[in-house]
Amino acid sequence: MDVYIICGGEGKRVSAYTTWYECSKHEIPINGIPFNVYMERWLRSNRIIGNVYYSDQPGVGTGGAIKSMDKYLKIDIRVPFVAIYGDCYSPIDIYDMYRELLELDADMMVATRLVNEPDYGKVNVYHGNEYDYVESYVRKHDSDSYMTNTGMYMIDRRAYEYIRNIPWDTSGSVSLEDNFNAIFRSLRCISYDTTELPYYDIGTPKRIISTMEVLGR
Repeated sequence: MDVYIICGGEGKRVSAYTTWYECSKHEIPINGIPFNVYMERWLRSNRIIGNVYYSDQPGVGTGGAIKSMDKYLKIDIRVPFVAIYGDCYSPIDIYDMYRELLELDADMMVATRLVNEPDYGKVNVYHGNEYDYVESYVRKHDSDSYMTNTGMYMIDRRAYEYIRNIPWDTSGSVSLEDNFNAIFRSLRCISYDTTELPYYDIGTPKRIISTMEVLGR
């Protein structure tokens, strides 16, 4: 299974780091090692992983990076695949996520976790008898403790085709988050809870410091 790291964002909130180190957001050094090196080490420790690609297309949005990555990378996209944002991850067992994708006949697996910080988007998860599926997404909310998506998705054929058919907006980009609710209504999207695992995030200066402390142990 191939992995596509989505890493074309501007990184405005961590611009002090990217300017100082003269690097992209996903390459910010954590204890002297670029963050994406940690991510690749974890990815390649999963026996199911094949190729790892970087979809670093600035300005096209998170959905746009998935929608157009075949043309950008000049390759044929094999499904299912993993799409993961370049600034965060939990070290999950990807084979186990794949097993659930098959067993539950899912179109997309969505990595989720329980958080207590106010500035993540909120996913509403329905807890069924056999599986938990993602019902909806709210970008702005006032919840104190809630489930969020962690920026990692295992995408099968129907979900990939759905994303590819989302029209570009007037600025030439596609936000995956802005289309989440339509995706969750149309497809079988299963929550994969990572709350019990570590979570490494370099999206803000505060999170960079926290990640430095955790990865330095």
